[in-house]
Amino acid sequence: MSSIEPIVTSSPGRPTAHRRPAPAHVTASLDQTLWERLALVESHVLEDPVDRHLTQYLDTVRDILNQALKRHQAETAVYWSPRGRFRQMVRVVQVNHLLDDLIQDIRLHHPATAIAARLDAIRGLLVDLWA
Repeated sequence: MSSIEPIVTSSPGRPTAHRRPAPAHVTASLDQTLWERLALVESHVLEDPVDRHLTQYLDTVRDILNQALKRHQAETAVYWSPRGRFRQMVRVVQVNHLLDDLIQDIRLHHPATAIAARLDAIRGLLVDLWA
């Protein structure tokens, strides 16, 4: 018998689901891979802001957001509150607005410093969501 207790999650109108958390070494390597990939695609966007690199960046941000929200849900499933969830959604909306601004900066050929500032702001919100 495993010593890991299942995490109970549920949402209104849905049955309760039992999930076991992934082993720490699996989540740590996934976390590291996502953040390394973010750093790589950020450098590609700064060096050559073309649609292909922007798409890779958007996909990576989406993957990090999804993973952060899954982590948050698993960690706070028992202590879920509407207020806590609302704060998460506000940050996701802020990330979406910054992504729109980034796309606009790239399409209008703004200088690399403006693009770097947008990338840094997005990374900051992702780190806040991750913690």
